[in-house]
Amino acid sequence: MGLTVPVSCVIMMGLSLLAAVLIPLVLFLILWKKYGCRPMPFVVGMVIMFVFAFTLEQVFHMAVLYSSIGPAITGNIWLYGLYGGLAAGVFEETGRFVAFKWILKKYRADDRTALMYGAGHGGFEAMYILGLGMISNLSLAILMNTGGTEILFAGLPATETATVQATLITLAETPAPLYLVGIVERLAAVVAHLSLSVFVWFAVKRNFLLFPIAILMHAFLDFSVVVVNSLLANTLVTELLCWVIALVFAFSAYKLWKKEKEKSL
Repeated sequence: MGLTVPVSCVIMMGLSLLAAVLIPLVLFLILWKKYGCRPMPFVVGMVIMFVFAFTLEQVFHMAVLYSSIGPAITGNIWLYGLYGGLAAGVFEETGRFVAFKWILKKYRADDRTALMYGAGHGGFEAMYILGLGMISNLSLAILMNTGGTEILFAGLPATETATVQATLITLAETPAPLYLVGIVERLAAVVAHLSLSVFVWFAVKRNFLLFPIAILMHAFLDFSVVVVNSLLANTLVTELLCWVIALVFAFSAYKLWKKEKEKSL
């Protein structure tokens, strides 16, 4: 095809990949060294995210979206956003609840456990989504710039060939700064994960109703991002919305934390 990816784009991909590693690492070190949080909740957060979001939830999506009702869901952006948001909310917040209720039971006296868990939960998502995405992009970029893309098309049917071609064209034509957008998105997601962890933490400790509230909050965030991104097709607006919602979550979590602390005095 003769397509190449500009060096500036490759550099931005590399920076995004680096950020995917640094986001969880820096969060862990700050909470561990500066605030004295214990490491184990971070590890549990990573494991729970992998099991509930990237394994069980994906199996659920395959069962639903490849069933007879799948086309009806994917064919309507409002329904798809609602379905995806609720699925993410139910699986991820249930994972949090399981972790806080049983796996991290002996850590329940220390409320900072919620933050360390949230850092692991959101940090793993950053590594998985942003990190693997950038590794894929970099691999394709290297193939394109070294003239090795023919191996991608060997034996592919016409329909898949068109998909691969579209992917390569997108890589070649995407402005370099847009490869950094994923960092902004993942940071907002981490803020949301830390906040939701606080809600589920106090749901386990004192008020179960905070658990379904956390599910609905998570669903609202994902639903809003999916629908707005589809309708407006504007990355800046989508990321701004993501940050606004994440900051509202953070403020709500702070108020909840403060209220629960006052109760325990």
